Amino acid sequence: MDLTLLNAAIDAAFAAALTNPQRVTPQVIAENVTLQTDTYVAPTGSGFRVVCRIKVPEANFTVTRVRNHGPDTASERDWPAEGIEAAAQAHVAKCLSQGAAYVTAKGFDADKKVILLNKLLSVKEAEALAAHPKLVALYTWFETVQGMAIAGQTMFPPAPHTFEEVIAE
Repeated sequence: MDLTLLNAAIDAAFAAALTNPQRVTPQVIAENVTLQTDTYVAPTGSGFRVVCRIKVPEANFTVTRVRNHGPDTASERDWPAEGIEAAAQAHVAKCLSQGAAYVTAKGFDADKKVILLNKLLSVKEAEALAAHPKLVALYTWFETVQGMAIAGQTMFPPAPHTFEEVIAE
């Protein structure tokens, strides 16, 4: 992604704030891109920061660049060194890994997932899904966690049933 125009907009907002520091609410400056200026007062002095956010909706990911003028130097942030697209892909990969770790932590290792999938396939082939609501609910949960992770989320719902409950069904 070419950030030249966004960096120019950030620089222009920064120059304007140097002349007249005031809060500017988030303004849409391009598709999925906002720019704002915030002023602040800290114990060591006052200042302002210019914040530019790029949302990557398909990855549920936002990257932020912050230019700061004043004592809050910790808020300064540049674009990701690896680039916006690579950072979004890394975010999704991290979310998928967290989703898989979450499912495993809830007691569903690879062997148990294969056993449950085989059971689901045989129940589905026998057209007996209605007689196995816990199995269906658990499989739906697996898909939900996976879908949430693909969408870039990292907070997942609890498992509706344990492996033992489903096998006993």
